[in-house]
Amino acid sequence: MLATILGSSAATSTRSARADEPSPLGGVWTSLAGDGGRSAIETEVDRAIAPLFSLIRTIARRRILESNPPIERLEIRIDGSHVHVDLGRGRVTRATADHWTNARSRTGESIRVRARLVSPTSLKLEQRAAEGGSRTLFRLEPGGTLVQDVTIDADQLPDTIHYTLRYRKQGA
Repeated sequence: MLATILGSSAATSTRSARADEPSPLGGVWTSLAGDGGRSAIETEVDRAIAPLFSLIRTIARRRILESNPPIERLEIRIDGSHVHVDLGRGRVTRATADHWTNARSRTGESIRVRARLVSPTSLKLEQRAAEGGSRTLFRLEPGGTLVQDVTIDADQLPDTIHYTLRYRKQGA
């Protein structure tokens, strides 16, 4: 359904720290969940699609989970206003902060994508497609845990999907 784009780019300004200071969001992060967040994603998808007719629910579940697999490891790089997020399995977003750009999803769907540095410790990725969209907020907690909040809205879904995953920085 709504997969992260391959090699998209956009352009603008950013509220990040000075370009010569590394972003605290930058680095390689590993999931704190033993299953990479699979159970959290499946539980929320099942809740959101529960009202659908059984056959449609089975198809919707498969498609949503294929587009939103567990994330065992992710990498964030921020260089000035250039943002690179690699969620694995071909889900890579490359963008310049704050401008919408046309791109293609992993499945070839036409989408629009934008990365916004909300603060030095918070990054928002937004995607819009013909039938819905997603918002992913990465935020660094004071203890050093990276939290990923994902929200998915689609015209065919009876309810919004929202799940949260947590990560620890490698080498920390």
